[in-house]
Order: sequence, then C-alpha cells, then structure tokens
Amino acid sequence: MSLKATPEQAREHSIEAWMLTKIRDGGVVRMDDLHVDKIDEAWKPRECWVQSGLEAFRMASMSRDRHHLPFTVALGFSLESGEHFTGVDFQNTTELFVICRNCMVSAQETTRLVRAFIGSWAT
Repeated sequence: MSLKATPEQAREHSIEAWMLTKIRDGGVVRMDDLHVDKIDEAWKPRECWVQSGLEAFRMASMSRDRHHLPFTVALGFSLESGEHFTGVDFQNTTELFVICRNCMVSAQETTRLVRAFIGSWAT
C-alpha cells in the first residue's frame, strides 16, 4: 500500500529533486532559478508569491543542508510589474502580512517565515 504525499511533502520533493539535478547538469554554474509556480500550481497566483517564496526558501535551505550542497540558496522577486497593476505591493511588514493573510497564511506562520528568511539570509 502506498501513501499519498501531502502537498508540503510533494513541494519538498520537487525542490530537492530540482536542486540535485542542478548539481549534475551544471545549473548551479548557470545560476538556474526555480519559480514557485513550477513547484506547485497552487502557488501560481501573484498574491501567493511572497509566502510561497519564503516557504520554498525554507525547504530549499533544509535540503541544501541535508545533502551538504556547496551553494547558497537565495530568494528573489521581480520588481517589475505586469501589464496590469495587481495591487500586490507593500511598504512595510504590516502590509506584507496582509498579502500573506490573503493567501490563507496565518499571521503567526507569516511571522515565522519572515523571521526564518531573515535569519537564514543574515548568516
């Protein structure tokens, strides 16, 4: 009997498999990037990019450490807007929390993700 992976397990597997492939195929040297909507279709809406990016960053950092991979995990967002303004913008952490909350993420989880991101980035 096989157990079906949870969405989080499927995301972790997707990120880990992508990272291990990039080690083999030269993607690290090319600085290939992985977009969140390629990890999970549910992460495709722009409103979810901040929260999903932080979560993917956390998962990628854990995979890197688990496999002792020789590279830095980074998270980036395009600052260029699309053709139509979507209202996804923030000037401070309060506004960022509102965006994350609109993507069904609790304030506690958003705070944890932001602190984890800042902590990993600072080290």
